[in-house]
Amino acid sequence: MSYQLKIVSYSFPILLLLGCLTGLFVPLLKPPVHWLLAEGHPVELLTFGFLMAGSFISIRTAIIAYRRALPLIIPLFFSIFGLLLLIVGMEEVAWGQNFISFETPSFFKLNNEQNETTLHNIKGIHGRTEWLRLIFGIGGIFGIFVAHFKKIQILTVPPILIPWFLTITAHAFFDVLEDYINTPEQITYAMSRSAELVEGMIAFAAFLYVWIKLKTITAHPAPESAP
Repeated sequence: MSYQLKIVSYSFPILLLLGCLTGLFVPLLKPPVHWLLAEGHPVELLTFGFLMAGSFISIRTAIIAYRRALPLIIPLFFSIFGLLLLIVGMEEVAWGQNFISFETPSFFKLNNEQNETTLHNIKGIHGRTEWLRLIFGIGGIFGIFVAHFKKIQILTVPPILIPWFLTITAHAFFDVLEDYINTPEQITYAMSRSAELVEGMIAFAAFLYVWIKLKTITAHPAPESAP
């Protein structure tokens, strides 16, 4: 990869978020940015798509890791990661309610702040998803240091993903912080709307991570068959 291409690759997530935030403040750009971020529109659909694809690839990676006789923690990690991506992806589309518009079950009618079939909008949890975004971002950053542990170093986060995790963490940190300090209404609005994009960035980062790891583990030599 050329030096110029590396610069573009590493700066892309930062520029993407800054572009979104700029669009939320510039009157001329607000309508198209709102359209992109609206429920059922491109950002949410791409988020769902990357989460579903990431889930499938993660489970496939777990199977291959198991067949390659890698330490059990490796296939276990990818199995759990794939399951979490599946759950988050289905939450993103209200477990299919956004597609087929079925009636909200009674439990969710009583306890869901948005009258949807979603767990993340349950009373007490609704409006706190920034903590989950923060945990994901910090987890990705700490994934760099996995390289120091020989048994699980294959799980190390690739350098190309570090800017994604840093951008996600920074946005989530300020989103959490504004719950405890007074911030201008415009800032609160921009953070809330751009969270949709950050969720998409999380989905893409997770997808890219498992895709890279699938290639790495597939290239790992298979155990020799017993004579």
